[in-house]
Amino acid sequence: MNTLSGSITFRGKIDTTDIWIHFVLNEVREWVFNIFMYWDTQFESSHEVTEYIDWKITGEILSYDVSISTEDKIKIYWWEKDWKYILKSVQWKDITFEGVVNSLTEPGIVSVREAEESKVFWNRVIKIDYLV
Repeated sequence: MNTLSGSITFRGKIDTTDIWIHFVLNEVREWVFNIFMYWDTQFESSHEVTEYIDWKITGEILSYDVSISTEDKIKIYWWEKDWKYILKSVQWKDITFEGVVNSLTEPGIVSVREAEESKVFWNRVIKIDYLV
């Protein structure tokens, strides 16, 4: 079993019946939604997750940011479905995944994950997913 955390923003509708992932769905503006997904999954790659959500929507994906434990480091803290999703990105020249994980004390943290390479500092961007 793999661990997943991330979000996809899309325009249109989504069929949420039988989605195989824990998720929170928020309306960003009229007909634009963000689905935040997290927890355990049998998907093997972030590409598979994105294709699966693309298959479940009628419309278009506007942006996505998905991490999976087969590709990135992820730490899941807790989950609830009735909250709003917020993403915080951290990048600095000497930052490490372990350093961020060990320093967090804020409430509402769902997961911490490594993401893309920083174009400024040439290390990994650390993303923190919150439900508030």
